[in-house]
Amino acid sequence: MQLFASNKGFVYVVHMKSKGKFPKALKMFAKEIRVPLALILDPAGEQSSNRMNQFYHEIGTILRHLEEHTQWANLAELYIGLTKEKVRKDVRESDSPIILWDHCTERKSRINNLTARNLFQLEGQNPHLVTFGVEGDISNIFKFEWFEWCYFRQRKESFPLPKEVLGRVLGPSRMDRSFRVVLYGTYERMKRTIMWLKR
Repeated sequence: MQLFASNKGFVYVVHMKSKGKFPKALKMFAKEIRVPLALILDPAGEQSSNRMNQFYHEIGTILRHLEEHTQWANLAELYIGLTKEKVRKDVRESDSPIILWDHCTERKSRINNLTARNLFQLEGQNPHLVTFGVEGDISNIFKFEWFEWCYFRQRKESFPLPKEVLGRVLGPSRMDRSFRVVLYGTYERMKRTIMWLKR
C-alpha cells in the first residue's frame, strides 16, 4: 500500500503488490488528484532511483528526503498509523475476512477526506473541500457500514433463480455512484447498484 498525505490532511491510497510499483502509484496520484509541489519521502531505493528523479523533474515536483531513522517526521506515517488502526477496528468489529482489507483502507481514507477536523490549515473545512475547492459527496460513504449485509440485483441470473442476491458492502465505487459488493459465501468482488439493505 502506498499512502499519499498532504499537509491539509488529504489522504490518497494506492494498493501495490510490490514496492517496485511506486512509479505507477505516483502517476495515479498525479493524474487523479494533482501534481504535488513537493514530495517528502523516506530514503527508500524505489522512490529515489534515476528513473524516478527524471519523472519528478518532468512533472515539476521538488523532491525532499528525510534523514534515515526519522520516519516519525513524515506526515504520511502519522496517517498510515491512524488508517491502519481504523481498518483493524472495522475488520474486527464486522468479522470481515482479512483478504478484503484493501477495500476497507480505501473506504477509511475517503471518510478521512470528507470529515472536517480542527486543524488550523483547514480553516474549519474538510480536506476534500480544501484540496479540490468543491464539497465532496458523502451520501455514498455513509449509507452503509463496512461489510454490511445488502441485497443487490444479479444481472446474469435467469428464471427461476432469484435476481436479488445477498451480499456484503465493501464501499462505494471510485468512479460512479454504485457500490462494490462481495457475493455472500464467496470472495467474488463486483460493482453493483445496491437495491436495498438487509437488516
